[in-house]
Amino acid sequence: MNINVTNKVSPEPLINEATGNHRFYPDVIRAIACLIVVFLHASGAFLLEWGGIAQKDWMVANVIDSMARICVPFFVMLSGALILHKQESYHKFFKKRASRLLIPFIFWPLFYLGWRILYQKEALSIGEAIISLFDGSVYYHLWYLYMIIGLYAIAPLLRKLLAVTSKLDIRYFLGLWILFSSLIPTIQFFLQVIYKNQIDSAFDLPFATGFIGYFILGDYLRKIELSAKQVKVAWCLFVVGSLMTCIGTYILTLSINDFEEYLYNYCSPTVIIQSVSAYLLLKYYAGKSENRIGSRSKKIISRIGQVSLGVYLIHPIFLDLLFKAKSIFSISPVLKHPALFIPLSSLIGFIFSVTACILISKTPFLYRCINNRRS
Repeated sequence: MNINVTNKVSPEPLINEATGNHRFYPDVIRAIACLIVVFLHASGAFLLEWGGIAQKDWMVANVIDSMARICVPFFVMLSGALILHKQESYHKFFKKRASRLLIPFIFWPLFYLGWRILYQKEALSIGEAIISLFDGSVYYHLWYLYMIIGLYAIAPLLRKLLAVTSKLDIRYFLGLWILFSSLIPTIQFFLQVIYKNQIDSAFDLPFATGFIGYFILGDYLRKIELSAKQVKVAWCLFVVGSLMTCIGTYILTLSINDFEEYLYNYCSPTVIIQSVSAYLLLKYYAGKSENRIGSRSKKIISRIGQVSLGVYLIHPIFLDLLFKAKSIFSISPVLKHPALFIPLSSLIGFIFSVTACILISKTPFLYRCINNRRS
């Protein structure tokens, strides 16, 4: 896909310097990402039941989860797009973002420890609680806070490097990232599957692996605008990437008769293809619709975008409650089917999460716990 990249720092700044307002597409991407992540986690419970539910029911969850893999890359790429092109002192950078991340980082792991002890009735020792706080295993989604803090810690240095690097330099780094973070590990994984033996790769390039690639990619994609013809190619890539993730996961799971989630990895080749193509498509359509939709719709999308991290952090509570209701109460067998229950529980969980975050954002102290982006 021959993508147009301008030679300027950005063809359209993310922030209108005259008004101080963000462009529309970051709000759209945030809103979509926090909706999709609820679908991702709602479908996960069914995927873990391989062998215990009908394969067609499991496949419904697999299709939804495969397509929803783009949510976390969306968050990381958008973070890179919003902060890596700016130039601030170290003091200003960390002063501006310390409370936004440190307060949620302290509050939510402690909250979910309480949730596990009081609601889920887990008997956690003090040692187990301390270890879970340290290794990020308090709750299944909180790893994101640990990861994003690491990226923000290196962001001031990345800014200085990106300010003096050419497009070719950035493409070279992204090529290294795809090779060492995606292609080589995938080859290693399939060699292990084929030969049924642990195989360790001798190739290693730590600085070009993990989510740092998505972070820098976000800044790179900030300078890209798709043409109408390229939109068709992006759609094809998204569909192909999603199908490869979905079908590949099913074949791998079927082959070992146990859920195999390797292709769900956010750095797998298929998920990278899905994420980049979908991100560019959302950016394109948000730009096209920005002047066509009403101010009320814009305000709703913007409000959801402002509490997107809060939705990410709080939604497991509502999913837990909905899944408990599913198992306890006499819900119709039709409603329990994944094709209905996953979308229904996801939408309910999303609406409740957004509502809760908006209410929390009105509380003088608690709004900091959800990183509410006030204008």
